[in-house]
Amino acid sequence: MTLDFTTPSRAAPRTDLPFLRRRHAATRPAPGAVSLDLTLTPVVPDTRPSPPVHRTGRPGRPVVRCRSGSRLQLGPKTPAVTLDRLQSAIGSLTVEAVCTATAPALACTYELADDRSAFLGSGTSATRTPLLAVRSRSVSADLRQVRQLVRLVVMADFPTAGPTGLLVVSTWDGARLELPLGNPGGARVTVPLSIHNVSGELVLRAEPEEAFSSPRAAADAFGFHRISWLDEFTSAGGAA
Repeated sequence: MTLDFTTPSRAAPRTDLPFLRRRHAATRPAPGAVSLDLTLTPVVPDTRPSPPVHRTGRPGRPVVRCRSGSRLQLGPKTPAVTLDRLQSAIGSLTVEAVCTATAPALACTYELADDRSAFLGSGTSATRTPLLAVRSRSVSADLRQVRQLVRLVVMADFPTAGPTGLLVVSTWDGARLELPLGNPGGARVTVPLSIHNVSGELVLRAEPEEAFSSPRAAADAFGFHRISWLDEFTSAGGAA
């Protein structure tokens, strides 16, 4: 077979290449159809400065623990100690006033998980609950019921200008915490220690030395506003 390339206009139509016709037809937009412009637009980088990152929370002091059988002093350098879950849930926690002469009478105000709060001490008809017991020189908590406790504030009542001494906290495993106990400026009442239940661990915090005129004034300063009082030194007793 001889091919003549000199007269392309006389060439017979090709019927053996139908796919070329289909492809060609597909490239032509149908009447009334919208043509898509697929031209790529260059991306311009965002040169605006990024907003500052706000970190949640704030840095605080590291958690200080009191190991079994150890002895630790609370004060400006170590204002708070966190008991572990065993120390916070086994046996009893005892707070005791130790002085060279007559020790001040201890008392406490507390808040429970059901929002009840009360004052326990010499100025009330109640000195004991299923959770707490107050004697003249000590406050103790039954830690088997620690889930009920939200917070506890220990007060020292100085009828006269009493001597300085120590407030000693003891756990079931022999750990011992000590902090100074005194009445600055001849204060009648001070709050040397507060205890907070944080997710099942008791946090013991030495409070700044501050003078209060009465147990009621001290309770109000620490947010115990629901306690019923007969006067500045005597509560109505029971849980409010």
